[in-house]
Amino acid sequence: MSHTSIFRAFSQFNLQLAIAIPVLVAALGITWQTVDLISKLEYSTNESEHHRNSDLVRSAFNSLQAQISQVTVDNSYWDFAVENVASKNATWLYNNWGVTTGNENYIYDTSLIIDSKTGEPLAAFHNGEEIRTSTSDMFGNHFANVLAAMPAENGSPSVTSGFTQTPYGISVFAMSPIVAYSPEVQARNVNTAYLVFLKHISPAVIAELEKQYLIDGIAVSFGTTQADSHVRLDVPDGTPQPVVSWRDQKLGGSIARDLWRRASFSLGFLLAVLAGMAAACWHLLRRMIRSEAKAKHDAMTDSLTGLPNRLSFNANIGSLRSSGRSDFAVAFADLDGFKEVNDSFGHHCGDQLIQRVAGLLRELSPDATLHSRLGGDEFVVLFTGDKADQKAQIFSARLISGLARHFEFDGRIVSVGVSIGIAAADQEVADGSEILRRADIAMYRAKSNGRNQWCMYETAHDVERLRNNSIARDLRDIIRDGSIEVAYQPLIDPQTKLMNGVEALARWPSKMQPYVSPDQFIRVAETSGLIDALGDQILRKVCRDAANWDGMRVAVNISPIQLNNLDFATRVTGILKSEGFDPSRIEFEVTESVLISNFDRAQRIINQLKDCGIQIALDDFGCGFSSIGYLRKLDFDRIKIDRSITSKVTSSSDDLKLVQGVVLLAKSMASEVMAEGIENEMEAKLLHLAGCNGFQGYYFHRPMPAASLTQLHRAERTARRGLGDARIAIIEQRQA
Repeated sequence: MSHTSIFRAFSQFNLQLAIAIPVLVAALGITWQTVDLISKLEYSTNESEHHRNSDLVRSAFNSLQAQISQVTVDNSYWDFAVENVASKNATWLYNNWGVTTGNENYIYDTSLIIDSKTGEPLAAFHNGEEIRTSTSDMFGNHFANVLAAMPAENGSPSVTSGFTQTPYGISVFAMSPIVAYSPEVQARNVNTAYLVFLKHISPAVIAELEKQYLIDGIAVSFGTTQADSHVRLDVPDGTPQPVVSWRDQKLGGSIARDLWRRASFSLGFLLAVLAGMAAACWHLLRRMIRSEAKAKHDAMTDSLTGLPNRLSFNANIGSLRSSGRSDFAVAFADLDGFKEVNDSFGHHCGDQLIQRVAGLLRELSPDATLHSRLGGDEFVVLFTGDKADQKAQIFSARLISGLARHFEFDGRIVSVGVSIGIAAADQEVADGSEILRRADIAMYRAKSNGRNQWCMYETAHDVERLRNNSIARDLRDIIRDGSIEVAYQPLIDPQTKLMNGVEALARWPSKMQPYVSPDQFIRVAETSGLIDALGDQILRKVCRDAANWDGMRVAVNISPIQLNNLDFATRVTGILKSEGFDPSRIEFEVTESVLISNFDRAQRIINQLKDCGIQIALDDFGCGFSSIGYLRKLDFDRIKIDRSITSKVTSSSDDLKLVQGVVLLAKSMASEVMAEGIENEMEAKLLHLAGCNGFQGYYFHRPMPAASLTQLHRAERTARRGLGDARIAIIEQRQA
């Protein structure tokens, strides 16, 4: 080999070294950097996943506590609960807090009503069945600490929650004192019991949490755990502190192994590996962002309907107010008759109905800023911009019309109504709570006005609320003292022009000022839970006043609330028996609104009353909305045609034909048809010719006290004798 060849070879070798060494150094550097980066990435990813899972686990169990706490407060802050617990109404307790424990998808599966004096359960239910247990069974020796952790009331119900070991396993619980929301019930009742709801953390609950929060291997225990990934949950002092563990997926290790596999082929693919690692990191980051966004979305969204929840609504209102805007309004909708749907067809059917209503909200108000479900059967729709209040009104009318039709779920026909309160923002509305409060007041005004309508909030509504509270306080005193007054308006036989019965009408005591109209105090009695006690007292007075009226029948109006009470027939028969009054002399007058709310229940109770000998009359016929098909299913003894119809009899020939048609329709459903509100002789004559065989109105007699009616009865008894026995016999034969 020549020197030239050797030099060339040596030069090429040096060049190769000059190239190879930097490349090798660069490759080693890149390899080292890759190894270091992969190691750090694996550790960082695993740590990020661990912290994310920690936050999600805390959020999951905090959500369980928050849900059961809210449901416990909703059920304990309740006038009816206070009175039924105080009276130890076992049926009511089971129907409201026992049956619901049998629904595995419900917020709670165990309920306790704990006597505040003895610290032991007055009643307890688990999985839909009544159980025998004690606080030591459910809380061990920690019950005193649970009580001590109960926060003081500050204008809203107090509640404490935590975790405990029960005979059925580890459970999350919430406890709240059973208190009244109205001052009257508060004054009359003290806190005698606590309501406790528990949800056992069963495998099904764990599976749902794992599915919802994308976490594997969740386990709950008390004491210590061998798991690397765990957190301790916050609980009241002195109560068991649960440990929640889970299994991290170790995503970092999976990514690292993938990168090493790619790097093993050749150094030339290092950049590709780095690019792949960057892509993997980006994918992981996006996944973490999506998980965080999902958790935030879930926290702000109603799980049943997919609508934003109360938190989201408040956030939207807060955003509007922080930007200085006041051009918005809300429509607060509460379904009428939803509880009856749940009671009659079950919660699955109720959930389907809620989802259908949510879809209807979106369909009827596509221009709304926000559709939200606050919980239960309560929805709120937010409108912004010019004429926001008018938009809310238009939407409300559409929703009422949209819910007027029947819905069918699994072959079951379901019908509900809706009451809507509308509140427009102004500079005084500082947050979502205040505008919701105003809309809520307007909504209850719509309910008190007859339901299935909307009402716009006015400042006078707050004044009226205070006025109604004052009436309710006075009404409690009236019921306690037995001082309600009853007036009687005669029912007239068209043949003799003499009375053949009377209608009892409740009146505010004349000695109590200021005077309150019957419509107003009856409505307050219904909304404050006093209607049953008031109705019982009126019935007793009627029995005593009518004792010496020679077997004359007495018509008594009953409220839809009374007729929806499952023990109403038992209460009535008990009163009649104790007063020694013949049930066949009592006639209960019901309106079509009773039938609209829950026909099946009303029919069942009406049949119970008729089986006892009590007569049933349909009042105000012609101004309601029930179908004739429904009315024909009920065996009415008498139908009373409303004044809005009878007053038209003298208006025109067309109106006379209308009245005649209504009378014929009524006579097809009852043997006796009575015309109400007769004010002159011509009305009486035409209505008699139209077929009415009973009259009532100022033309004959105004309502009068019992003493005056007794005098009238004696005078008419003398007049009847003057008619002669033969004529009376002829008249009675015609009537028959």
